[in-house]
Amino acid sequence: MRHVLLLLIGIVIGTLGAISLNNAISQRNPVPRAVMVMMAYHQGQLQQSIRSGRCSAEAVVPELELMDSVALSIPPVFQGFDQGFAQATTRLQQAIRQAATHPAASCQAWQAPLAAVKEACDACHRQYR
Repeated sequence: MRHVLLLLIGIVIGTLGAISLNNAISQRNPVPRAVMVMMAYHQGQLQQSIRSGRCSAEAVVPELELMDSVALSIPPVFQGFDQGFAQATTRLQQAIRQAATHPAASCQAWQAPLAAVKEACDACHRQYR
């Protein structure tokens, strides 16, 4: 009987510990994930615009500007990374600004600048994800 009681107390304490640990993990800083979700959202909007034939500067440049705005928050949100991460972030911002300041005339012409932005994202994710 004594062993069963100790086993039950151990199970209860273990369950409470697991719940406490799960709560601590889930209360991490949500901002880094939110930044990446916003970047993915705007990149998806750009791809959707290109696929649907809405390729005017008025349709594409505002999304690029929003991506640039979100990209500016990457360095302070992801503090503690090495110099390579800062350089990757700079390359991403440069690719976005290059695409935004030199709008393309057709959907086909947008492919290269947007591919450069996607490659800048992917390069960072390959190394730091």
